[in-house]
Amino acid sequence: MAKNRPAKIAFMHIPKTGGISIVDAFQRALGEAHCLAFSDVITDKQFEDKQFVSGHVYLGDIDGDFFKFTFLRDPLKQLVSHLSWIDRYNDPTNADALRLLPPSVQQGVLTLKDVDFGSAKEVDRYLRELPDSSDLRVRNLQTELISFKRGMVQPINSRALAQLAISRLGNLDFLGLCESMTEDMQAAFDLLNIPFPEKINRLNVYEFRRTPVDLRDDAMRSTLERYVEADQRLYDHVLSRRNQGTAGTFGEIVSRVKRLLKRE
Repeated sequence: MAKNRPAKIAFMHIPKTGGISIVDAFQRALGEAHCLAFSDVITDKQFEDKQFVSGHVYLGDIDGDFFKFTFLRDPLKQLVSHLSWIDRYNDPTNADALRLLPPSVQQGVLTLKDVDFGSAKEVDRYLRELPDSSDLRVRNLQTELISFKRGMVQPINSRALAQLAISRLGNLDFLGLCESMTEDMQAAFDLLNIPFPEKINRLNVYEFRRTPVDLRDDAMRSTLERYVEADQRLYDHVLSRRNQGTAGTFGEIVSRVKRLLKRE
């Protein structure tokens, strides 16, 4: 890493956006001893003996002068993947792991067990009845994690939520897309002046317990779109910026990155 480049790298790991592959790349590049994965918080304390810290945290809770970055994913695919991830705990082979989950999460898992993934009405009912207080936050998850702090999520409409998330992008130093993982990771490593691993490993891929939700079904797609409207607005904004060439070929690099680069 460059002499004057901050050594603290904070990765806001949004579930089901390729985060395990990203963590693995940094572990191989920096050494596992210098990386902390799945942290509940990201503050200076976690960096006492680490260079890279990641966790399923809200952007507003990352407290410190770190290189902050995250990756987004096509919202419908992210939601479908998240539902399948929740459902895998209903497999009898994961019974022990299920018992270790918080009670509210266990309830969300068990409720999904008998939902017909081929029925838009049943999937809609499951998502509609999932309490906002549940730790299984799946609706507009990407925008919520970017917009708020833990425990301070506000019930606002999708358009306002998307605008809030877009306004918060300036708090990130780098934003990549799951769909262009290798290219964007290469760019992030270049920014940090860290040797790029030979490849990005595709990890946390599992056999589905059952056939996943089919996005080719028009009724299903229309149903799910209602639950990721804010995420879709955010994702479309980022794609638009990329296509216009205003965010570079790899994602959205904002003012703080430019300031960091000037230090060299």
